[in-house]
Amino acid sequence: MLQTFFLSFREVFEAALLVGIILTYLKQSGRDTLIKYVLYGTFGGVIASLIVGLLSYLQMSTSEGAEREFFEALMKLIAAVLITYVVVWIGRQNKNIAKNLKENVDRRSSSIGLFSLAFISVLREGIELVVFTLASIGKNSFETITGILIGLVLAVGLVFAMFKYAIKINIKRIFKFLGVVLIVLGAEMFGEGIVDLFEIAGEFYELLLIGIYFVSMIILFFDEDLKRVFSKE
Repeated sequence: MLQTFFLSFREVFEAALLVGIILTYLKQSGRDTLIKYVLYGTFGGVIASLIVGLLSYLQMSTSEGAEREFFEALMKLIAAVLITYVVVWIGRQNKNIAKNLKENVDRRSSSIGLFSLAFISVLREGIELVVFTLASIGKNSFETITGILIGLVLAVGLVFAMFKYAIKINIKRIFKFLGVVLIVLGAEMFGEGIVDLFEIAGEFYELLLIGIYFVSMIILFFDEDLKRVFSKE
């Protein structure tokens, strides 16, 4: 449950944060009439994510035997790749996330542009969450769903409190912490996916692959910090 909780919290937190920044910027810049299109795009992204999730789950549930094992292993590997993308690429954009998003809002100041911006932002996080869920749901469906719901509620509640009551939170530190958690989860999924996919016997190979993934991700995640440390020496 902790696995899906952290994954759900991270994805929903980012999606809610992006939408919150867009809505706040529109309100501050006197473009309140465009807010409804952002809400429409957000709602559309949520619905599209649910549809993708439902269709993917139905596909997995109808498969049996080797086909299902292959599907689950593939989802674990895709999840590990997505975590790499989230941690390395998105993580480096966090310090400029508000600035970049406001520039996108200014460029897409039409109703269609803002609808698509919100829709794509939410759908991207939604599809990532779908993949993470499918990679974990084979273990215990009830715990998986429970973890997702708790993470979703807490993420939305935290972002709402931040914007509604002007609560100041160090977002960079939150993403750093979640990034390390994702590295651990990604390493586990990567190792399990490789072992399941190629049916490698024994736990040694799984632990070896987990270690390789974990060390590689830690180096990539703290790349800028390591450069600063070594540059001072």
